[in-house]
Amino acid sequence: MIDKAKSSKRMTSTARAIGLSGDGGKNASPLDWNSIVSYAIRLPGAELSSHYGKPAVKVDGRAMLGTAREEGSFVLHIDLDTKQILLETDPKTFWQTPHYEGWPCLLVRYDSADPERVLTMVQRSWEWAKNLGPPRARAKR
Repeated sequence: MIDKAKSSKRMTSTARAIGLSGDGGKNASPLDWNSIVSYAIRLPGAELSSHYGKPAVKVDGRAMLGTAREEGSFVLHIDLDTKQILLETDPKTFWQTPHYEGWPCLLVRYDSADPERVLTMVQRSWEWAKNLGPPRARAKR
């Protein structure tokens, strides 16, 4: 299980290191793919990889985030319950197209009014992927 106090301190210090102020996003620099990746790959076991031929960050072989076709957003892989809460509570930041409906992932806008919340959700994605464990090996054809 994750120690929430240590996790929060790590998130805040890392957020500052990538240009976020730690003040709830009031004076933060906007997020971009590089800052999101910089944060994500500092999480234990996370690594830069690919998912369906596009850049992604994975942990234990499971995608936790990736680039999106939709301009100004990235894909966050997260459990369906959290996804629903995010879509309901902050639809300006967390959104989906019909392509993502019913799947454990959603789109996240880089220009979020609360970039620290976005990073918290990246960390939650890491925790979720880590708890799922490595994906099953696919049968060879």
